[in-house]
Amino acid sequence: MKNNEKLIAPRYVAVADTIRGQIFQGEWNPGDMLPSENVFAERFSVSRETIRKSLKRLETDGYLTPQAGKGYFVSMPKHNRFIVDFAEDEEQDGCTSKLKWTRVILPNEEISRALSLNETGRVVEICRLILRENVPCALDLKYLPYEKGLPLIEAAINYAVFPDIIASKTAPFAFHTRMELSAELAEGLSLELLNCQVGEPVLVARRYLTGKNNSRIGYGIKYFKQPQEGIVGFSGYMSKGNPVG
Repeated sequence: MKNNEKLIAPRYVAVADTIRGQIFQGEWNPGDMLPSENVFAERFSVSRETIRKSLKRLETDGYLTPQAGKGYFVSMPKHNRFIVDFAEDEEQDGCTSKLKWTRVILPNEEISRALSLNETGRVVEICRLILRENVPCALDLKYLPYEKGLPLIEAAINYAVFPDIIASKTAPFAFHTRMELSAELAEGLSLELLNCQVGEPVLVARRYLTGKNNSRIGYGIKYFKQPQEGIVGFSGYMSKGNPVG
């Protein structure tokens, strides 16, 4: 593709974006039935198949609910369910990261349990310090089972974020993540590297990466020093990645 060529989205994507925008503007409210495929096809000068794909896309994204024999209805926003934005690329948030070390260690009880390791299992520990204006604001620890003979340590150094590290050894869609959030008192490395005071609270995000056959393939602990906006959640309809209203 030439540099001056632009990628053009498929027609059904553009139609879906237009309908989504009309929902945001209040043309249809939750519970309202949308016009038929024929009406939409005439309105957008496209085929019914294109409209069908557009509506299916909006259904998948949670904006529409189909009812057999009737059509599509605007879904009710779920304000008690949140989408959490957990950015690992600190540079996008105006921060910088400093690799403190990458090493093979004998894990403690917490790490062994998180990765379902036996007593002799070792792990690769990756420690990065996150800085904002050269002041430590977060500590990121990642743990991966150590497999002798595989270049996992080198991959861990080259890739800063968990998905890239894991994707270097397995298929991108072959794993999923569970996150746990808690408020704890700084201790150990978080106390030392974040320059916290004794008894100072920190926000802790623990992540468990699970692969095929429910095998644990990664474990992460990230400490956020307060005040630090480390995790943001949104509910309801979303527009271009931002909450509406």
